Amino acid sequence: LDHVGNPDPTAITYTASCTASAPPSDQARIIINKTAVNGDDTFAYSVTSSDSNPSLSETRNLTTTGGYGQTVINFTPTNGNNAKTVTITEQTPPSGWNLTSLSCVDRNNNGNDETTVSGSTATVNVRSGEVVTCFYTNTKQVADLTINKSHTGNATQGQTGLQYTLSVTNSGSGPTSGTVTVTDTLPIGLTATAMSGPGWSCDFSMQ
Repeated sequence: LDHVGNPDPTAITYTASCTASAPPSDQARIIINKTAVNGDDTFAYSVTSSDSNPSLSETRNLTTTGGYGQTVINFTPTNGNNAKTVTITEQTPPSGWNLTSLSCVDRNNNGNDETTVSGSTATVNVRSGEVVTCFYTNTKQVADLTINKSHTGNATQGQTGLQYTLSVTNSGSGPTSGTVTVTDTLPIGLTATAMSGPGWSCDFSMQ
């Protein structure tokens, strides 16, 4: 890239600046980062503290888009340099979702990690000017269907009553939704004469 009229591109310096936002020195910040695998949804979080300097109790709804979402909680501790203990709990996720991982990054001025996680709850110690980031990952349970076709013996030309079996297996972590339809297209020269299966509604009239 050269400036118009400048014969020497190396003589020009282009400068780009980036600005990052940090909390004011008297504020603390908690960031909840959400990763949703296999879809998007809305997840609820309760953020509470039993400390009275000041008290903290609120619920945040976080909706993911493209598998990612974030919410930020800013507050001002008034207990000086003493750490304020805050718990962040993911409430029961929407149907079909499981919490698959939780971790937090909380480095205080001494370089010590002051977070603990248990189940869907993270407990962190927060001071003024400190930023704590918690990473929640949820995975949606989805179906994964496979079909296997099998028969016993060999087929011969002109044979009638040859039986074969279609087996449908769900190897996924979640159930199917709605009606599952299996269509088996027979090779030219074969005609279906009967079809049945427990739990299935079978129709071979289109063969």
